[in-house]
Amino acid sequence: MRILLVEDKVRLREAIAKALKQSGYAVDTTDNGNDALWMAQQNSYNVILLDIMIPGIDGLEVLGKLRDQKDDTPVLLLTAKDTIADRVKGLRKGADDYLIKPFALEELLARIEALCRRSFQKSTSTIEIDNLTIDTSAKSVKKNGELLDLTAREYAILEYLALKEGAVVSRTEIEEHIYDELVSPMSNVVDSAICNLRRKISNEDLDKELFLIRRRIEKRILKIQISDFYICSLSFKSVIYKGLFLAEELEVFYPDLQDENFISSFAIFHQRYSTNTFPSWALAQPFRALAHNGEINTISGNSNWMRSHENRIASELFGEDSEQVKPIIIRGSSDSSALDAAFELFVRALSLIHI
Repeated sequence: MRILLVEDKVRLREAIAKALKQSGYAVDTTDNGNDALWMAQQNSYNVILLDIMIPGIDGLEVLGKLRDQKDDTPVLLLTAKDTIADRVKGLRKGADDYLIKPFALEELLARIEALCRRSFQKSTSTIEIDNLTIDTSAKSVKKNGELLDLTAREYAILEYLALKEGAVVSRTEIEEHIYDELVSPMSNVVDSAICNLRRKISNEDLDKELFLIRRRIEKRILKIQISDFYICSLSFKSVIYKGLFLAEELEVFYPDLQDENFISSFAIFHQRYSTNTFPSWALAQPFRALAHNGEINTISGNSNWMRSHENRIASELFGEDSEQVKPIIIRGSSDSSALDAAFELFVRALSLIHI
């Protein structure tokens, strides 16, 4: 969440900004009304903390101009004016909350959390999505009941995405709400944080088990010499449809592709006319880990090299199950299948090491 703090007292401004940053907020600060109005017009904030008695145009005038411009950003007035008349005036001017100085930082943080929840139409501080439980007050995330170790920025991004559940959120929007004005627009900090976040909250264990199950089945089928057996996909992330038929028969063969409830965020379609080989499952292009459309003329040499190095490969992810993924390349595989099998192993075993 990104906050604009407008306070002319240096020590108080620095103390509040420090507390907000330690709580995971991105903070922009200024000490006068003119800059405050300009910053609020140029940037997108989740909450504005606005002192009333500031140089330039005062806080109430800043608030009035924002509301005249249909800016509904939640505004919390910070002021030493403690009469009922002053509070009523501020609230009627368009303020969402009013906090009298001096105040406890804990109370300020609680009021900010409440304003954020209100703006996202959330009634409690707990957000539950699938196996994740996000506590916006404690700034913590649990996956299947276990606490996740997230950095402040990772938590801030996850919280914002959770509050915007169901909406499309752009990279620019994340930058505007999570990072302050000091972050370079050319920086890859957002990409890096999201990459780490995906790794921490993904169902890696499930995907690993499905991968190992598929490899065990394939090895068993190979051992008992069953022909024409092929597993297109076994993953919680993707579904692969294959068939030995013409393209116009696809919707007839797989009617679920026409179901209005069938939604895909990304799709690849590949059609191949066999030239020097007869179509068979053994020669199918897997498309499990990469899309490849070309010939690899050194297939035998590469396959032999991979087999000779299998006994030197270990994976922290697979641990004692590492042997179950071998042989990595099944004999008789096509060039594309062999490439996909090797690449898939490296992608799934991110901690792959040579020993």
